[in-house]
Amino acid sequence: MPSHRYVVMSRWAWALVDSFAWVVAIIAADLLRFDFQGQALARIHNVWLYVAAVALQVVLGATIGPYAVGHVRGSFEETQALIKTTGLTGLVLTWEVLGPNLTRAPRNVPNMALAMALAMLMMFSARSVIRSWRTHQSAGAKGGAERAIIF
Repeated sequence: MPSHRYVVMSRWAWALVDSFAWVVAIIAADLLRFDFQGQALARIHNVWLYVAAVALQVVLGATIGPYAVGHVRGSFEETQALIKTTGLTGLVLTWEVLGPNLTRAPRNVPNMALAMALAMLMMFSARSVIRSWRTHQSAGAKGGAERAIIF
């Protein structure tokens, strides 16, 4: 059984991975919006959108999401908490872009919807890769392949 400190550090490591996923997703959605011209990266206004996405993901994740409670990795509870947190973050960012627009980001809903979908995909992909790697490592530590009876 892992120590309490390891569990807490693991939760916040996932918060860092999820925050990185949001930043990459917003950049990718902007690049798609501007047909890979690169001018999306030159706008300073997107930095505030990155900061808002990271802050929302961490705060919502710490209150209602996957960083608040120690879920079993890959469980339905973790999946549900991650979907709630990422979805709510995406909705708040969409509202911010369409409403007050304090970040001065471009006003387009499809861009934020795509960023939310890409962020969620990256978050689940990262968890899947880590889980597969740990499963592979633990199988190797047991001495290789296990015998099975095939009917």
